Amino acid sequence: MIGRARADSVGHVARSRRSPEPDGGVSPARRRQQRVAVIIPCKDESRRIASTVRAARAIPHVDLVLVVDDGSEDATQHVAREAGAVVVRHSHNRGKAAAMETGAAVVAMRDVEDGPARLLLFLDGDLGESAVNAAPLVPPVL
Repeated sequence: MIGRARADSVGHVARSRRSPEPDGGVSPARRRQQRVAVIIPCKDESRRIASTVRAARAIPHVDLVLVVDDGSEDATQHVAREAGAVVVRHSHNRGKAAAMETGAAVVAMRDVEDGPARLLLFLDGDLGESAVNAAPLVPPVL
């Protein structure tokens, strides 16, 4: 799943509307500068999360990989951080949808207030090296 998000206030995420223009009204230069955040909601994925994070970081335009550890009982958060991800953690399992919402809200809060919102790409934590295969999803929405 891929989309845009911006925080209007703490805890609220608003998705931008698409421009009626086929190219989204974005110049080619701006499109090349578009940032993408990969959000990886996961639980108990310490065995696979490092390779998933590394593969996600290799996707063009990705400048942020955010792992939302949904109450793991293993070393998922530590392994993800060591692999280069920003990690936020739920103290207990709240479910995948809640982890996705948390990730979108965190990215929106990190975005520069007046800058363009990052595109959001959600990936599963168990993809491993195959996570890089999500790269073709990015250009059509730039």
